[in-house]
Amino acid sequence: MSILEDLMSLSARVQRARNNALVVTYSDPAGREVAVGRQKGSAAVLLGFKNGGKADYTVEGNATRLEVAVAATTKVSRDGTPLGSIVGQGTYARIESAAATLLAQIHPYEGAKADAAWSHRLTGPDGEQVGTLILMRSASAWSLNDFVYWTATWDMTGVGLKAPSAGAALHLDAPVEDDLADLLIAALLDVSTLPRGYLSQNVP
Repeated sequence: MSILEDLMSLSARVQRARNNALVVTYSDPAGREVAVGRQKGSAAVLLGFKNGGKADYTVEGNATRLEVAVAATTKVSRDGTPLGSIVGQGTYARIESAAATLLAQIHPYEGAKADAAWSHRLTGPDGEQVGTLILMRSASAWSLNDFVYWTATWDMTGVGLKAPSAGAALHLDAPVEDDLADLLIAALLDVSTLPRGYLSQNVP
């Protein structure tokens, strides 16, 4: 069973811990915490030099542990075994298995670059619609209820750096198999902490 279990929607909110490390809290539509992703600490993180960008994370939930090495090509392992990769291709990304088989594609956002949220279509290997992944570039992208819930969990004591984004959200059109589900968990972390979205070449 993946961290996602049988959920069809999930939010991932980005905050900072007291040591400046990024923390990504995954919640279901009812606000129940499903998993937590944590940036691995270091002197550079503590001193504020690693404010997003390339970094290593662990995500734990549902008795499962993912190791996510965020980079231009993000590598994902589950419980110590390679699971797959998120391969950025400029205007889009491929989600691949450990054997480099295409599992899903993240399509470019077609709206304005300045928009608070960038919505990306997710499709499967044969072009079938899988769902939507949304990068929340600022807190205003969340609904009012989401924003109130998100800010209620802030603990800014001693934290001077802002998060690289407000997080991301996933909405599936149908259930997906466990490996892709956990890679989508990693993709939410990847886009919101690097941060990176994918823009059409024609966006204003």
